[in-house]
Amino acid sequence: MISLFFRKKNSVEETQKKLAYSCFVDSNFKFYKEVFRFIWSLERFQKVAYSDIFVTCSSCCDPSFLAKLREFEGLNISLRDRMTAVSPPANKWLQLDAIPVEDFTHVTVNDCDKLYVAFDEQRWCNGNVRAAQFVPRPTFSVFEEIFSQYGLGKPSFYVAKPDPKDVSQDDRAYINNHNGGLLIIPTSKLEQVKESWLRWIDRLLENLEILGANHRNLDQVAFSLALHDNDLEIDFIPKSLDLGMGVSHFQEKWLKKEELILHIHGDDDSYGFVRPKPAASKRLIELCEQLNSEYMVWAEQKEIFTCLDQIR
Repeated sequence: MISLFFRKKNSVEETQKKLAYSCFVDSNFKFYKEVFRFIWSLERFQKVAYSDIFVTCSSCCDPSFLAKLREFEGLNISLRDRMTAVSPPANKWLQLDAIPVEDFTHVTVNDCDKLYVAFDEQRWCNGNVRAAQFVPRPTFSVFEEIFSQYGLGKPSFYVAKPDPKDVSQDDRAYINNHNGGLLIIPTSKLEQVKESWLRWIDRLLENLEILGANHRNLDQVAFSLALHDNDLEIDFIPKSLDLGMGVSHFQEKWLKKEELILHIHGDDDSYGFVRPKPAASKRLIELCEQLNSEYMVWAEQKEIFTCLDQIR
């Protein structure tokens, strides 16, 4: 039997941190099956109360899906019209309006396909804006063009892949580029970042050609630029807090140190059971089998699968 680790009791000082967990659900079956699993993982492993979970749904979402969500007593559910159909991820900004920031110290903005396994709130939430590790798109050259067009100067970078023979050939990464699947934002910084984020979403929607094939990353790019506006840099979280389903070397310390969040990326079936890739570590496969077993019991009790069958 695989042992999953649970949150330890916090000290008096640590209990000063209080998190809101948030996500946006678009009108697509993919998100319907994911968000139930997301809610379950927060309840099961983080012991998060429904009252601290905020689910903002597109007003186009299926009525049966919305009715099932409303059965979760205390869950914060809001309906919003989409901002754009051009770059659907940008709609996630809408969820920020639903959260009473005065009640929380931090907000975690999540993709629906996140599965929290072991996450130490006190350790990973600090005074900085935090996000999952850099992803390889858009490239640094795209940020250079954006900074040039909008008169922002030169984008700061770090060397992602050094070239031992020629420094000028080093792969550069913009310091605020990130994976938008998980953002941790102190509420003390939320309002200023929120306003800039929306402003950049609007600007980029009016100038999509600057992103080219990266237009689906508009949301991510806009958030990066919002941080630049406010003289902030992303404080990256470990890769284990954005773990894909094909990892071949699973480290047990991730569980012991409470630093494991799975990012499913479509590696699941029509009921939301996670399916590791063939090359995945045996340990990860075992973990997913246990997660699926536990999720099945919960989902059957909540009649989640019946709901999904009705709207499939």
